[in-house]
Amino acid sequence: MDKNKDARELRYTSSRLALLSVLKSWTGILEFCDPSRPSGLKAVVDILYLNQLDVRKAILDLFYELIGLPQIIWTDEYSVALSLVDPSDFQDAWLLNNGFVAMEGRCILPSLANRVPNICEQNLAIILYSFLETGLLRT
Repeated sequence: MDKNKDARELRYTSSRLALLSVLKSWTGILEFCDPSRPSGLKAVVDILYLNQLDVRKAILDLFYELIGLPQIIWTDEYSVALSLVDPSDFQDAWLLNNGFVAMEGRCILPSLANRVPNICEQNLAIILYSFLETGLLRT
């Protein structure tokens, strides 16, 4: 039983890393999200319709990592869920106890480089648009 669990974890980790590497590259996005062919991204989004909670949680964790959001803690309470995603809440990366406030400013304040297009943000915009087109909100 333990060997099967290890093999399943290894398959999950390698498939997650492969999908992340495909969707974080421009060629992968263009190939994987091509609207003229059956979408691989649509198949991944359709997995969320399964009744297996572990599989759905793994796919949602993959989406969070792809978009760059922190992994959330699963809870049934509305107030706890809102406090977990509050951007002004203290984060360990800020290192405020060491006197550094630069990371806090980068997380909370908007960027001053509004006129320069950021290629990483364009990549993220295409991914988010593809998710919306494949019906992620309906799931």
